[in-house]
Amino acid sequence: MGSLGQTIVADIANNVSVTFNGVVASVAVSLNPATVPAGTATTIAVTANALDADGNVIIAPGIFWNAAGAAVTVHLADSDTSGATSLSVTSFSQPTTGITLSYNGATIANPTVTATATSVTPASALLTITGGLPTDCTTSLGAPEAITEGSDGAMWYTQGTLGLDIGRVTSTCSATMYAAGTPAGDPTQITSGPDGALWYTEFNGNMIGRMTTAGVATLYPVPTANANPNGITAGPDGALWFCEQAGGKIGRITTTGTITEYTIPTSPVAYVPAYPRFITTGPDGALWFTQGSSSAVNSIGRVTTAGAFTEFPLANDVGPGVIVTGPDGNLWFGETSNYYGAQVGKMTTAGAVTQYPLPALLFNATIAGMAVGPDGAIWFSEYGTNAVGRITTAGVMTQHATGGSGTNYYPYGIAAGPNSSLWFTDPNTPGVVGYFSL
Repeated sequence: MGSLGQTIVADIANNVSVTFNGVVASVAVSLNPATVPAGTATTIAVTANALDADGNVIIAPGIFWNAAGAAVTVHLADSDTSGATSLSVTSFSQPTTGITLSYNGATIANPTVTATATSVTPASALLTITGGLPTDCTTSLGAPEAITEGSDGAMWYTQGTLGLDIGRVTSTCSATMYAAGTPAGDPTQITSGPDGALWYTEFNGNMIGRMTTAGVATLYPVPTANANPNGITAGPDGALWFCEQAGGKIGRITTTGTITEYTIPTSPVAYVPAYPRFITTGPDGALWFTQGSSSAVNSIGRVTTAGAFTEFPLANDVGPGVIVTGPDGNLWFGETSNYYGAQVGKMTTAGAVTQYPLPALLFNATIAGMAVGPDGAIWFSEYGTNAVGRITTAGVMTQHATGGSGTNYYPYGIAAGPNSSLWFTDPNTPGVVGYFSL
């Protein structure tokens, strides 16, 4: 679109140079590379274009116009205000190449580059900084606790202290709450089931819950009264297996709601039940669970899908809690002890134990959650600190801060998510569900 005037000379060939001014209908922006590691300075190429009504990139050398023939300027903005990143160009009014985003390697939240123009829908591109600060979602999230990835690619979490709901949150921090079912039921642990639904335990309600990805809940009463169901996992047999913490039993529930209970044979002292807490499907096709409530109960248990038990005692006062199966074929579990301090434990299927103490400054931390990350390491939440921990299968441990702007963060639940992400919850901030991009 445009106009020009030129004097034409008679009786000779005349060349008329025409420059078309592109009419801008939308804008687009992208980064290359879109992912960079923290700690390394780099320069990112920024491709920012104006598009016509058919979505074609405007490449003519003229200026940008709107349909009324007025000039249009495209503005670029960087969400990072720390100075760690900077754009080489912040506005342009005609096709422009060679735009860059400089990054100095500092540990910052993932920045976004946004392109805007008058009367045009803006576009944005996210720079993912691996190993940097996480992205925090803090809007209307209540007090999130346990978390898992759903079959719909979103993250689902329990709220046992505020709202008594099941929450769903996406990587864009869009959150939705769904009623768990029982008033004051205290939804506690959650896992994704083989039927594509979310399955969770109601600690006080004595129920096993099932929720579809549409948010419809169904509750199944645990046969043993006041059993306090806690840990839950998808079993190798297509059913869900759970711990009855006060009932001293391991429960099995089919996806149609039929429950079978298996009584744990060991009760160390008459007044202390077996106290199973958390459970995982092991590398050998059995279910493995932790037992720990006092110096009298410290063991890792194994139960086959037929209900046969084996128990592996631990040292007194170890306090085993969360447990997962590692990519190395071992069982990894968290320990919280007044004597030993917080440790990560590893057990072979033959019962051999190796322990890895947390750094001295984290002696009083509680390992509240544990998950295998998309990087093949074991990640665990350190409730009472401002960090989550990471330990390789070789035992190399590192710490990663979770609080971008605060110091009173209490990481609780933790789970691997889509697109190589690692998610955590914090019920005390309140209401943080965050994720690291790995």
